[in-house]
Amino acid sequence: MNRFLVTGATGFVDHFVCNKLLADGQCVRGTLLESESPSQLVEGVEPVVIEPLRPDAQWQHALSGIHTVIHLAARVTLYLGNSLTIVRNPKDELKTGTFHAMLKQLGITLEDIMEA
Repeated sequence: MNRFLVTGATGFVDHFVCNKLLADGQCVRGTLLESESPSQLVEGVEPVVIEPLRPDAQWQHALSGIHTVIHLAARVTLYLGNSLTIVRNPKDELKTGTFHAMLKQLGITLEDIMEA
């Protein structure tokens, strides 16, 4: 059994990822900022409060015993020609290759999420 740390575990896509990992019998720890509540996590996810990600952030407690980190707590930035587009809608984020590849590895289809 692997132990996963899912950053941004209170998010839309993150709920699907956490549910899939738990259904596969994995241990899941989800990050929370101080302003977030453990009740926002999927049932069965171990909550861990972290500082915002920056060079001096102390995350040792969150990473202790973790085998794999799935980093979803980030806004996706897409460069389209000469313009810059910030993607804020989680469903739009699913159209990027990184999310698609990660979800595919976990056995989650885009259709599963788009129908939610």
